[in-house]
Amino acid sequence: MKDKVEVKKISTPQEAAQLLRQIAEEVEKGKIKIEQVEIDLPANFECELKYKVKEDKKEFEIEFTWRS
Repeated sequence: MKDKVEVKKISTPQEAAQLLRQIAEEVEKGKIKIEQVEIDLPANFECELKYKVKEDKKEFEIEFTWRS
């Protein structure tokens, strides 16, 4: 399995909302798919929301963390 998979693309608010809905459905099922990588989620994990402003760039992240 790859150690890191990253997907970046320009999205409209509607496209981003659809992606979040898809991710939410996958989280409820306990398995997320990013590109060709399937990730099994544990029963409990940390969910972190981040918002950063650096000069002229703003960033919002959703991060799930757990130990294997």
